[in-house]
Amino acid sequence: MGPPMLVPNRISDPHPLVASALSLLAHAKQRNGLAVCRDERCLDIAVSPGLLSRAARIMNTLILGLEERGLPVEVTDVLIDGAPDHAALSNVTRVLVRDAWIRFGFVERLQQHRSSPTIEPPRGLKGDEREFWLHCNRPRVTLIPSGKLLLVIKEPEVGVQVSWADGRRRIEARLNDFVKQLFVVAEAKKQTHKADHTWRETFEVESRRNREERERAEAEARRIEALREMLARWKEVRDVRELVHELRTTRHEREQSEWLDWVDAYATRIELELRGDG
Repeated sequence: MGPPMLVPNRISDPHPLVASALSLLAHAKQRNGLAVCRDERCLDIAVSPGLLSRAARIMNTLILGLEERGLPVEVTDVLIDGAPDHAALSNVTRVLVRDAWIRFGFVERLQQHRSSPTIEPPRGLKGDEREFWLHCNRPRVTLIPSGKLLLVIKEPEVGVQVSWADGRRRIEARLNDFVKQLFVVAEAKKQTHKADHTWRETFEVESRRNREERERAEAEARRIEALREMLARWKEVRDVRELVHELRTTRHEREQSEWLDWVDAYATRIELELRGDG
């Protein structure tokens, strides 16, 4: 993974991405005490002002080291809300490793903080009533910067989200470990993409098969319905013919004969329609 990356005590000539981030973050709005830049193209650094210098020095060393190893780093453009893949593509810091873009950044951990009570319970409250008052009027918990810096690979969809924090060795001494893990993540992304592609192909084949089977079933149902309708009309013709024959042999009224002629003609029309001659 190349020679160790040495983080200097100060930056004399910062990388353009780092120089831009320092300028933006110095005036950025703070969230829970962390300077965060979301509306302008900026390196993924979310830390308190006290950690900004250190995070910038490490990021500067990391970017230069990655580029020396042929691994380009970029910050993507800011996309408008609602754009496709907004969260994954907008204002993202990422490095290209074996044809896979891998997101990463620095973040400072937050910790819970509850301030000391500023008001006393009313006099005379005792026992459960006093405890209930104290519970309802307890200071709310807030999140504040912990002073603990994290270097994070942000690729949870491949099941690999690795972070480096200060321990027996500080983050500055673990940058080569970070680079090694980038190749592991790149391979994991490749395998995930392959599995996703295979799943999509299988899903599309199954969907097409199910659609074709559904269409065949619907066509069959329509044919059966048409057949039943035809049989019903043929039965109607047969019944009408039988009725005409029966009445002609049993009754001889003139009015009845005219009506039977009409009924017989009606049966003929149906028969012609069924044969396709109408």
